[in-house]
Amino acid sequence: MKDEKKPLSESTAEIDAARLDFHDPRLFRDLLGQHDQHIKILQSSLRVKIRVRGSSLEIEGDPIQVELASEIVSQLYGLLEKGYPVYASDVDYAIRILSGDSRAKLQDIFLDTIYISAHKRIITPKSVAQKAY
Repeated sequence: MKDEKKPLSESTAEIDAARLDFHDPRLFRDLLGQHDQHIKILQSSLRVKIRVRGSSLEIEGDPIQVELASEIVSQLYGLLEKGYPVYASDVDYAIRILSGDSRAKLQDIFLDTIYISAHKRIITPKSVAQKAY
């Protein structure tokens, strides 16, 4: 029996890629986060490679993870368009929410606000369960 090794260039894993274009440079900058923090969170959590090209993102990796990352980025951009400021913790929440339910709409969750008059604060749910409560 001969031991055969495959060249390193041949990979058995399937790689997919997606490109997302954004029209508002200010919102795109907010989407990336300070020092691309939001993109780094997505890359490490979903194990995808994300490249910033002008006002576009190129996402590469496992097909399921690429689709999930694309959906998260698109929905976070939608929140920014509605005036919701996206923070690093929101990116984490979005990953958890959409990983659990790919049909979830972040706008339905994050834009549902409760006003607390005693403290003059606004509270928004950060998960589907909190939204239901």
